[in-house]
Amino acid sequence: MLTLHKIYKTEIYIKFNMQRIYSLLFSIIAFTCIANAQLQTPITWTTSLEMTSENEGKITFDAEIEDGWHLYALSLPEGGPNPTKITFDTLEGVELLGEITSSIEPTVTTDMIFNLELGWWASNVSLVQKFKLVGEGGYNIAGKISFQGCNDESCIPPSKELKKKKKGSTNEQAEVLAVVEDSDNNVSNS
Repeated sequence: MLTLHKIYKTEIYIKFNMQRIYSLLFSIIAFTCIANAQLQTPITWTTSLEMTSENEGKITFDAEIEDGWHLYALSLPEGGPNPTKITFDTLEGVELLGEITSSIEPTVTTDMIFNLELGWWASNVSLVQKFKLVGEGGYNIAGKISFQGCNDESCIPPSKELKKKKKGSTNEQAEVLAVVEDSDNNVSNS
């Protein structure tokens, strides 16, 4: 009887430890998957401002796109994914000149999921907005980049980046600040 009792206790001990090991392995796998999903940034942005003359300049939004991913174009038909969109919330001391232009034309293809003709960039692209200075006393430019990217397996949720140019005079380069807003509306400095 004493031997059976020891065997029974040992089995319970082994089962208890196996449950702990499975729980630990599951936690590690879940943490790795969550961390991997949160770290996935296949499209990153940098912004620069350059004065092309005494009164005119351009803001360049450079998108770096990882291999296998694509960034949707500036203009897409209704009922599809979210197009790339640059909006300016603050325009003090400047006037925009023309439309935003891209360094390369987007590839246009029929998307089988949406059954629409969609344009996208599958390699790095620069989007440029020209402006001219108006008035005296510097300028202040702030705006958002809304974008969505996909690969053959998944899409990143629509994202927004705020790009802000601090007030500056025509003789100094503006400092660029970037704030990324995720889909949970949490804001973090990058």
